[in-house]
Amino acid sequence: MALQQHGHQSCLSSTEVTIVSANDLVPTRTNVLSALAIACASVLIGGIYPVFIGALLSEGRLSLDKVGLFVMTELLALVVGIFIASLYVRLNRVRTASILASLAGLLTNLLCLTAPTELSIIALRGATGLSEGILVWIATAVVVRASNPTPYFAVSVFLQLLSQAAAAAALSVFTIPVYGSQSVFVALAALCGLSMLLSLLIPQALESLPGNGSHGFIWRPQHFKPLAIAFLQVAAISAFWAYLEPLGESVGYDAQGIRSLVSATLLVGVVGASLSMITVQRFRPGITVFVASLGMMIIGTAMFATHAGDLYRFAVLLCAYQITCIFIVPFQSTLAIDVDRTGRVATVIPMAQLFGQAMGPFIASLAVHSDPAPALLTAIIMAAIATLLSVRLPRRVLVKA
Repeated sequence: MALQQHGHQSCLSSTEVTIVSANDLVPTRTNVLSALAIACASVLIGGIYPVFIGALLSEGRLSLDKVGLFVMTELLALVVGIFIASLYVRLNRVRTASILASLAGLLTNLLCLTAPTELSIIALRGATGLSEGILVWIATAVVVRASNPTPYFAVSVFLQLLSQAAAAAALSVFTIPVYGSQSVFVALAALCGLSMLLSLLIPQALESLPGNGSHGFIWRPQHFKPLAIAFLQVAAISAFWAYLEPLGESVGYDAQGIRSLVSATLLVGVVGASLSMITVQRFRPGITVFVASLGMMIIGTAMFATHAGDLYRFAVLLCAYQITCIFIVPFQSTLAIDVDRTGRVATVIPMAQLFGQAMGPFIASLAVHSDPAPALLTAIIMAAIATLLSVRLPRRVLVKA
């Protein structure tokens, strides 16, 4: 069966095609930038989880053993939303679908303000994830139809990091200390309102991608390696990212200190995004993915060995880990294209990334009880597996002519 295109967390996939709109034109720059902004708003939650979860924990609205379920529910629902959109969103109604999905997200975020129990909050976050997934798919459907979508891999990661860093800083410094977790729900609802307005700037109709006819796409064993590596790398960072506040507190940070560190780490991640923008079309994707996976494993092990009170070491290692993780994200898509030049595998990379982001905290939660340290150990193991998988990947050079 041929696969529809899918969109991401931090990531927009591409196919090497040129698609015209209903007006026989490729999406304009305004269309693409609006779609990128919608994607950034839709995956913002992934970057603010540490400060968001920390606020919920401190208010007693969420317990430590439910953190993994909390994160997994919304992100897994986001993946389901992408899948639903790929099946049911009509390409001649994408603008309408985007407006309706934004409205649904706005309403579910507002309902979270009055949710009485942690399970009701989790259920509402799942409903929000469905609308976020639909928006991500729509945004990606617009971007991959640009005349040259490949550079948007790194651009999208760069924009997402900036927006997540700004949101985490504003929430942790200005709103959470005063209004608590309620301010996060209000901010997310406001972003859904913004997405409604931005939806007016994307095309109403899109044409189908080529290759969706009767011949279909034949999946082969080598096609699954890039997907598995993308899943493991993203799952590794999300496994302990969700537990970052309790991990920081176990080292010696206070609540406000770790929230400030989260904001700083997101900003530092922009360095990784900038590096990938420069190198994504020049570095060998196979060996780059291998080195990054190995680096994640080594840095994670050093963080695991950090003693209480060594705040500087923890902060430096966290920043190095963030740079590495953000840097490698665009290479996950170029690696998929290296394995399959049709681009069909690359269109599934965002699904693997989001699934990893959802499952990482859940897998970690199986080991976390009163001590958050096993979350970091889980991340190390996942990075080690990704390293082993990437050893024999193709290493054909992708360079600009």
